[in-house]
Amino acid sequence: MTIQVRNRFVIAFLLLSILSIGITGGFALRMSLTGEMQEPSQSILAAVQGTAPAFFAYRFYAVVCSVCFLVISVPVITCLMIFNFEKTQAQEYVFFMFFLGACLTEISRLFIPVFGLWENNSSFLISSARILLFGRMLAPASFLFPVLFSSARQNQDTERNVIALVALSGVFAVLTPVNTAHILPNCTVETGQATLFTFYVAIMYILSFLSLAIMARHGGREQRLMTLGYAILFAGYLILTGALSFGAFVVGAVFFVTGVYAYLGNLHKLYMWN
Repeated sequence: MTIQVRNRFVIAFLLLSILSIGITGGFALRMSLTGEMQEPSQSILAAVQGTAPAFFAYRFYAVVCSVCFLVISVPVITCLMIFNFEKTQAQEYVFFMFFLGACLTEISRLFIPVFGLWENNSSFLISSARILLFGRMLAPASFLFPVLFSSARQNQDTERNVIALVALSGVFAVLTPVNTAHILPNCTVETGQATLFTFYVAIMYILSFLSLAIMARHGGREQRLMTLGYAILFAGYLILTGALSFGAFVVGAVFFVTGVYAYLGNLHKLYMWN
C-alpha cells in the first residue's frame, strides 16, 4: 500500500465518520431534546440497581456520554494523525485506523434508545448487534496484527494483513449468536457466549501487550512508552465500552486520552528518528 493510497483511504474514513456522527447524532439530539429518547425499562435496570455512590450509580446518560466520547474522538484523532503521519510509512498507523473504526462501530449502541429497540426482535437490532461485535473483535486484533506481522517482508504485505484482519472480525461477528431478548443497560445486545467472548478479548489484550513488551526490551525508550500507552489506551477503551456511571465514564476518558497521547506520540518519535 503506497502512502498516497493510504492517505486517500484515511481521508475517506474521516468523511465517513463525520457523516455517521452527523446523521446518528442529529437523531439522538432531536429525540433527547423532545423527550422521545427511550431509556431502559425497570426490568432491564434490575441487574444494576444497588447502593453505589451517586457518581458511580447507573445513569443512562453516562452510557450515552461514553458512546459519544468514543465516537467523536474518531474524527478528532484521525485529523491529528493526518497532519502528523502524512508521510510516515508505518504499519502501526494503518492498523490504528482500524482501531478507530472499531470505536466508530460503538455508534450502533445508540440505535437502541434512538429507535426504541429495547424490547424489539427486528432484523435491524440483530444487524446493529453484529456491527458492534465486528468492532469489539476488530479493536484488540488491530493491535495484535502489526506485532504478529512485524517482519520486513510482512510489512510489505499490508493489504493482505488488513484483509485478514477484516475477514477474521467479520466471520466472528456473523458466527457469534446474539440474544435479542436480553438487552443490557449499556445499550448492547447480550451474546450467546458472553464468557467466551470476554475470554477472547482478554487473551488478545494480553498477547498484544506481551508481544509489544518483548519488542520494547530490544528497542528504545519510545517503544517502551508505546507499550505503556497501549495498555492505558486499551484499558480506557474497555472501561468506556462498559461504563454505566459518570464515574466510570470520567476514568475511562482520562485513560483513553492519556493512552492515545502516549502511544501515538511515541510512535511518531520512533519513526521520526528512524
